[in-house]
Amino acid sequence: MLYRMKQNAVGLANICILSTMVLVILSSTCSLWFGAEDMIHTRYPADVLVSMEDPNHMVDMDTFLADELKSVPGGSYTSYEFLTGYDSAEETEDHSSAIFMKDGTAQVDSITRNVLFFSAETYNRITGENVTVEPGTALYMSVDGVPMPDTMTFAGTTYTLLPTPKSFNLRGRYHAYVSKPYVVVLPDYAEKSQVITPTEYYCISLGKLRDEEQQTFYDAIREDVTTIMPDEESVFWDEDGYFNFECRVENTKEIRSMYGSFLFMGISLGFVFTMAAVLIIYYKQISEGMEDKNRFAIMQQVGLSQKEVKHSIHTQILTVFFLPLITAGIHVMFAYPIIRAILRAMMLSSETVFITCTVASFLVFSVLYAVVYALTAKVYYRIISEDSK
Repeated sequence: MLYRMKQNAVGLANICILSTMVLVILSSTCSLWFGAEDMIHTRYPADVLVSMEDPNHMVDMDTFLADELKSVPGGSYTSYEFLTGYDSAEETEDHSSAIFMKDGTAQVDSITRNVLFFSAETYNRITGENVTVEPGTALYMSVDGVPMPDTMTFAGTTYTLLPTPKSFNLRGRYHAYVSKPYVVVLPDYAEKSQVITPTEYYCISLGKLRDEEQQTFYDAIREDVTTIMPDEESVFWDEDGYFNFECRVENTKEIRSMYGSFLFMGISLGFVFTMAAVLIIYYKQISEGMEDKNRFAIMQQVGLSQKEVKHSIHTQILTVFFLPLITAGIHVMFAYPIIRAILRAMMLSSETVFITCTVASFLVFSVLYAVVYALTAKVYYRIISEDSK
């Protein structure tokens, strides 16, 4: 057995590498495709999303949206606001304090993350809790479980950080970030919002409108918002503020098109790598049969029965050829954190979908691998049997 494995080490390694490539490609592309629906509704929790930071234009979005939704049966919207301001501070040597950068992110232990500051009222409305935040303290929520430091300084005030009693799903564009943002509940949110411009987030539901009608509404609201702005060029972005419009229907088409392309490439590359592995297995069986037929003929001449020959062949060949498949599965297990990080960067958050697709890909490939082995093994047995006769 050891001799056989040493003689075929290169071929077995190639089969293992190709099998690993097939499993990684198929599991990841299938995960993106089958997890797209859940990802879309997490990334776009409403039919239309509007985020706005409006320090100088003073647009009354509530009145504007109420007028726009008059023509939409069952149309409604919910809104909340948060701060993403910053304050300069010197970094402590033991990283015990959050350092806020100019773009509204916090650097904690060399990891840069967005921080969203909420009021206790907004936090209670989202979670159903009834918390109060004492002066000098702030509650924080970590979306991915990474804790914040003990203290932070924001807009000139230092807070002692405590974990929130209840978490909630952070949805929308912040869900797409690889490094998930922190949520911080401030005791003096109203005071800070007078100094730092809040970001207002509107989630618009369009009732039972069809996809085409939702797209029409989305195009119309983007056009109508120019009528309430003093300068059309500053509607969507300028140094004083911004508007960001997103439509689930429009982005769903783009996402499915992109993930569909990935799935097609994954299946195509998986087929190519599988065929390469099949050819290696086939020619490996032939070459091994040519090398082993004289050995088995000698063994039969010294008294080894045909049944014992077949049992020996079956045991050794089966073990050697299925080792690459088992090793490929182990490789995929160890590669899980890297693949998971890549899929998170592509907005796939469901680990269940990825694990399911990985297991299914492994089982399907194992069945195909076994069929290929059974067919090619017949060639090996035929070579050995012909020589025995």
